[in-house]
Amino acid sequence: MLNDTWTWNGSTWQSQTPTASPSPRTLAPLVYDNSDSDLVLFGGSGPDGVLDDTWTWDGTGWVEEEPATSPPGRAFAAMSSAPKAGGVVLFGGFTTGLAGDTWTWSGTTWEPEFLPVGPRALATSAYDAATGDVVLFAGANSGEAMLSDTWQWNGTSWTEASPASSPPGRWGATMAYDPASRQVVLFGGCGTSGCLDDTWAWDGETWTEETPAASPPARRDASMAYDPATKQLVLFGGDTSDGLVADTWVWTGSDWTEQSPPSAPSDRSAAAMAYDPAAKQLVLFGGDTSNGLVGDTWVWSGRTWAAQATSAEPSPRAATALAYDAGIHGLLLFGGQDEGAGQLQFLSDTWEWTGNTWAKRTPSAHPSARASATMTPDVNGRPILFGGVGGSASQTVYDGDTWTFSS
Repeated sequence: MLNDTWTWNGSTWQSQTPTASPSPRTLAPLVYDNSDSDLVLFGGSGPDGVLDDTWTWDGTGWVEEEPATSPPGRAFAAMSSAPKAGGVVLFGGFTTGLAGDTWTWSGTTWEPEFLPVGPRALATSAYDAATGDVVLFAGANSGEAMLSDTWQWNGTSWTEASPASSPPGRWGATMAYDPASRQVVLFGGCGTSGCLDDTWAWDGETWTEETPAASPPARRDASMAYDPATKQLVLFGGDTSDGLVADTWVWTGSDWTEQSPPSAPSDRSAAAMAYDPAAKQLVLFGGDTSNGLVGDTWVWSGRTWAAQATSAEPSPRAATALAYDAGIHGLLLFGGQDEGAGQLQFLSDTWEWTGNTWAKRTPSAHPSARASATMTPDVNGRPILFGGVGGSASQTVYDGDTWTFSS
């Protein structure tokens, strides 16, 4: 790799000998900044990996800048002059994985430009049939801050709601629509003081805390979905202060009731669960158990759980996304995380539940590998996938992108 500097005078190239220079690198973007008439260089790939330094060229020499904030190191980023933004705009590139963030250079520092819904993972979402919107709540971002915002997807865009009251910030909550009350019901998750056992209902405009006589113990990463056969929300498992659990609870509209099924999945958290109206099945898949990740499939009958013997299935994983897709008349599963080669890795494969087995899909385009994304069918029956966490075990990347699946 080289770190020499050349200038073009209109007819020939001339080698420059500045007193200071960026280190040798390749794949670094370089653009003109109209606001201060300098060239701006950021990052690139050096002998020891991606770089995160910023340099400016004033026509005679290089100056290393010392911005208060800066994008994570990367190569292959797109960068261009943006006079209306007052500087330079940088987008994406390759860090430890593909990045989708946007930053602006003001002449002295970098500022992140957040998408309408900020990047996050461990949020929860549900389709609100009463309003026709997908509702997304809370989660955690790259700064590990607990979020407490509510967003609605109308089929084309996200809009932040302004409820009069709202649950405290949290991640790892579970949420589903209750047709009987025409409300979205939220349970648990983890907040700043630990795991929660509160129940909230969303009526399309605001949140109201419910006061049931009984509640499941406080937990995070439980699974919940509506069962039309019993007209109840069904909640299974999760991670409590005492460890993983394998209990089953139903929401009657005003209270929680624990069930005693003759058979049930093993204790686990971060399992995927969704109702398949085509097969008339409430399906649970995978999760993180006391014995490690699993890839088993279970169906709830309204009285008990039944393990399914499938001819094919996704690999053992947790924190995968699962939702009904009206286009394929079945459940669609995407991504998650496993422990390949003994370390955490994120997945980007797509699977379809046919009613009795799993079939792998190979779409021409798909989201980057990730776990803990939300996926919910919208008013058109299309799965809407948002956010999640990807990258690698050594450096995770929080996603803020929105995807729809087309069959």
